[in-house]
Amino acid sequence: MYIMKVRGVNNMPDFVQIRDDQFTLIAYVRADKPDTKRFKCIENIPEEKLKEFINELPYGQIRNIKC
Repeated sequence: MYIMKVRGVNNMPDFVQIRDDQFTLIAYVRADKPDTKRFKCIENIPEEKLKEFINELPYGQIRNIKC
């Protein structure tokens, strides 16, 4: 699975894209409120660590999440 942070414009918040190995979009969630319950790869990561990871993630760069 892959993750990428997208910068929000105007009044829209930043979002995070979760994609599978074929780069098909699986989810498009707000960066400040990640929904970890829907994704097996990240459901075991504590919410604070996940928010820290997302905050450090540069905009527009795709990162691989090891499942």
